Amino acid sequence: LEKVDTRLFDVVGTISDIGEKNACYDALNIFKKHGDAFIRAFETQIHDRFNNNPQRSKPAEPSFKEMTLSLVEDAALEDWLAFSDVSRNLELEYQEELNHLEQRLSVVFQTAIDKENNPFGPAAFSQAFQNALNEFTLERRALQISYSIYKDVLTRTLGSLYDKLNQLLLENGVLPELVQHTCSGLVFSGTA
Repeated sequence: LEKVDTRLFDVVGTISDIGEKNACYDALNIFKKHGDAFIRAFETQIHDRFNNNPQRSKPAEPSFKEMTLSLVEDAALEDWLAFSDVSRNLELEYQEELNHLEQRLSVVFQTAIDKENNPFGPAAFSQAFQNALNEFTLERRALQISYSIYKDVLTRTLGSLYDKLNQLLLENGVLPELVQHTCSGLVFSGTA
């Protein structure tokens, strides 16, 4: 949260629109006043996702209502796109680490783990952050800055987290030999 405060304060100096400046100051006040509640909400989201033994569920068939974008507010769509983009980019960046982790977690949870139900996947962190952030009323500009900071922090920390989780599972005998898939469809065994 210190980075959010610092970044918001820095951005205020570059904004000429008084409404946007006020939105950033309001966000600063919210984060200072409710920062601990935000952190608890985020941690609870992650904790609950992990403790609810990840189950693989079939994607529900979209109803006619869900297929019409007229029901989706522009802001909600922007939020969803921002977090989806962050998740997708991180999934690509850490593809190998995630593949190893998902194989090992599949053994631990005794169900197929993939990007949709991985409790440590970028999508899980993005959803938890978005849900925690949605508990507070922030203006669009302040939300955009928060998203940017979130992306920076997550990008810097996920690689280390995945390495540590894979190492912990490996040290505890969870799939020391992994089956790896290449883009060409060939399969070979190896250690990770």
